[in-house]
Amino acid sequence: MYLLYFLGMIVAVGISNLQYVDLNSSRNLFIIGFSFLVGLSVPEWIKANPGAINTGGSYSCFYKAVHFVCLIPELFAIFNC
Repeated sequence: MYLLYFLGMIVAVGISNLQYVDLNSSRNLFIIGFSFLVGLSVPEWIKANPGAINTGGSYSCFYKAVHFVCLIPELFAIFNC
């Protein structure tokens, strides 16, 4: 429940920050579009190819952290920006 609230707040703050962005600039539109594209497509690709990312050990903390971030689209989109 708290994770859903936390991610909802992050999305709300991110969207509210878009009011200060010049959406007439093609560079800004590209950055926003690319962030959405990568944030939605990479987690699906990770789910389809579970062994694609090899960080040296399947039980290491680094591997678990990278795998966790890549599987949740909201977290991946945050780190993508």
